[in-house]
Amino acid sequence: MNSRYTIGDTVIHPYHGAGKIKEIIQEEFLGSTEHFYLIEMNKFSIKIPVKKTEEIGLRNIVSIDMLEQIYSYLLQPVLIEKENWHSLYLKYKENIKINLMSTILVLKKLYYFSKQRLLKPEEVKLLFLVKKIVVEEIHVAGNESRDDILNRINSNMKVFLAKMETNRFPDVVH
Repeated sequence: MNSRYTIGDTVIHPYHGAGKIKEIIQEEFLGSTEHFYLIEMNKFSIKIPVKKTEEIGLRNIVSIDMLEQIYSYLLQPVLIEKENWHSLYLKYKENIKINLMSTILVLKKLYYFSKQRLLKPEEVKLLFLVKKIVVEEIHVAGNESRDDILNRINSNMKVFLAKMETNRFPDVVH
């Protein structure tokens, strides 16, 4: 077994948020022995196959040194793709598995779209999910209160939208 994480590591699951690896267990599954991380989340536990952590998007918490860079990144304009909502939605679901910065990029784009048009129900769910994940990861990394983080993100998103309105990019939908 090639284990990337050890017992006690705090990790981020792209759909469930922060959790702590409580144990690495071995179970028989479909006739073969599989290793799983047992991750304790806030109110529940999940089992993740060790060999599928990358595919699932399990990742380490961002370092505290990156927090100011993250808040700064929230302010920067982004290019908005000319694709139908469903293609973008599928791309965004993959992007949130990469790292916190790509999750923030999804947050910014969905936030931007939410101010331009009515989001599809799937997009609304994804917007709430990515905001929750971003807040959770920053909270665990820096121990800042969730309310303070949310207020700072919302404030940065207002600045971000103002910058998006003043920056025009060729061949991009605004």
